[in-house]
Amino acid sequence: CFTLVRDYYRWELGILIDEFGGYAHNFCEIGADLYLGRYKAAGFVEVDDLRRHDVILMQVGATNVVGHAAVYLGHEQIMHHVLNRLSCRAPYGGLWRDATRKILRHESLCA
Repeated sequence: CFTLVRDYYRWELGILIDEFGGYAHNFCEIGADLYLGRYKAAGFVEVDDLRRHDVILMQVGATNVVGHAAVYLGHEQIMHHVLNRLSCRAPYGGLWRDATRKILRHESLCA
């Protein structure tokens, strides 16, 4: 899901986000943090409202890790990538809204 967020920001907004080097692709399974300790250095700030292009961080399943990210497309739709599935658009509600732990906005979009 991180690669999808990076690609979206590059293709749609021209914003380059550095790859978070040195992380294991199974970071959720081993209880490692990919997002919470790195989003500020990547130029994101936590916000309370939800706007198009915001990143939604979620805690999904039985893990105790905030380990899933989606891009908010507006009109109650997200784009995300779930492991072993194709990336997709999905309604932002139910499970996804309940799993939300943080909403992030790139600092260049805060105006």
